[in-house]
Amino acid sequence: MFTGPERPRDSGRLIAQVKELAELLGPGRAGWHFAEWLLSQPADPPGSGTWVPAVCRALAEHPPATAEASTSGYSAMGLSDGEWQLVLNAWGKVEADIPGYGQAVLISLFTGHPETQQKFEKLKNLKSEDEMKASEDLKKQGATVLTALGGVLKKKGQHEAELKPLAQSHATKHKVPVQYLEFISDSIIKVLKSKLGGDFGDDAQGAMKKALELFRNDMAAKYKELGFQG
Repeated sequence: MFTGPERPRDSGRLIAQVKELAELLGPGRAGWHFAEWLLSQPADPPGSGTWVPAVCRALAEHPPATAEASTSGYSAMGLSDGEWQLVLNAWGKVEADIPGYGQAVLISLFTGHPETQQKFEKLKNLKSEDEMKASEDLKKQGATVLTALGGVLKKKGQHEAELKPLAQSHATKHKVPVQYLEFISDSIIKVLKSKLGGDFGDDAQGAMKKALELFRNDMAAKYKELGFQG
């Protein structure tokens, strides 16, 4: 295990320790992105000694085998395999009635944050909750939203291919602020708690919140790349 700021004496050992460091930082590309960021800084962090640039340069040049060929700025670190299983178990129940869940999520979103409704051209003139419940367009849109999100969640953090077009449309066409993604995340948790009851306990709720935070952070990173200050 790489435990201290002692610079390795040979490149082979350096790369081996780099890979250990990557594992410590989390699965996927977490270590790689940390290295790329640190190399961009003007100087070593105080007290880091001389190993930091060498380790990070090697990590950037020799990504670990677990690294996916993506540019996701936020990795799956923070969610264990068990937590992902809780997320996917809950989502399986959502998919059993995705129009119903989608409808409930959008109604919760629109009633809690009316400003978000204006981002949906076909839905922005619905005035009451009764009108929302009667709207087939709302039900279809809710299903579309949750289907896209489900495609992201099923990748368990390795979601570059799914996220890129989603971020592109949200940043350049729909102009959806990151805060609105926070609002809909809250609505999803609220609806799942209401509909699933004991099947969506504290552990499952915590795991889902972390997965949705991962999604939002990666969307925010993509927004930044696209020049959208959402």
